[in-house]
Amino acid sequence: MGSSSGSSQELWKYVRRYLTMYLPKIRGLSPRTVESYRQSIAMYCLFLKEASRISFAKTSFDHVTRDSVMKFIQSLRERGCEASTCNLRLSSLKSFLKYCAEQV
Repeated sequence: MGSSSGSSQELWKYVRRYLTMYLPKIRGLSPRTVESYRQSIAMYCLFLKEASRISFAKTSFDHVTRDSVMKFIQSLRERGCEASTCNLRLSSLKSFLKYCAEQV
C-alpha cells in the first residue's frame, strides 16, 4: 500500500471507499450484499483487535497477513460456522484486498 502501508488511517480510508463507493456505485451491488461485505470486514477487524490486542484505531495494513486471515477463518470454524459462511467471509476479504492492491 505504498510507504504509508502501516497507517491505520490508510486502512480505514480504503474500507470506507470500498464500502461506500466501489461496491455500490462501481460494481452496482445491492445494499444487502454491501452489508454482508461490511460485516465480514468488521468481523475480521474485531478478530484482529482481540487476537493482537490492538485497538481499532491502531489497526493497519501491517496487521493484515495471510496468517491472520487463516486464523480468522479457523476461529469461525471453531465457533461452528458452516463452510459456506467461512467461504463467504474469505471471499469478502479477498475482494477487499484485491481492491486495495489495485488502488496502489
